[in-house]
Amino acid sequence: MRVANLGKGLFALLLMAGLRPKTGADPRPLLGKYSQSPSLQILDACFVAGEAHLMTAAVLAKKSWEAGENVSRIPANEVLLYASSKRQIREAIEFMGVRESSSGWVAVAVCESETQMGCLVQDLLAMGTEDDSLIDLDESKCPGVESKFGISEDEISCALPLVGSREMAISTLVVERVSISDLYR
Repeated sequence: MRVANLGKGLFALLLMAGLRPKTGADPRPLLGKYSQSPSLQILDACFVAGEAHLMTAAVLAKKSWEAGENVSRIPANEVLLYASSKRQIREAIEFMGVRESSSGWVAVAVCESETQMGCLVQDLLAMGTEDDSLIDLDESKCPGVESKFGISEDEISCALPLVGSREMAISTLVVERVSISDLYR
């Protein structure tokens, strides 16, 4: 599990966890249990383009929340909105939310304290096996991420010399889309 310190308040800590769900695992009870503080959202790992993707979304969500410009009443849903580059929660969930067919999950939780995070982590681990490599963008995820975020081969060709690998180029272009989505709110 990866943890980022985002400062103080509601968005003090960001937890990012890759999970291989147990057969028949249902995330809905956890999503209901952790809907305020801490708050939780579970994404389909196939569409997560690396830690920078989630961190950018979380930083923008925190900024939006602190400015009173948040769209969602649930902090982790605000992170999902930015991560998906969508303006509507329903669209964001359809875009990159977890499905029954999802073989990998990425849990994103916004916590005020380490104590809150500890309880949430135990509940997550009861749902599956930890595998943080699911957060990272690898060659197998690239075609799906490219398609989902509408990334063209021309864009990749332009970014590739600057960042050194196809995976890094795609991740950078997703982060760009997340960042630009802030302008359209």
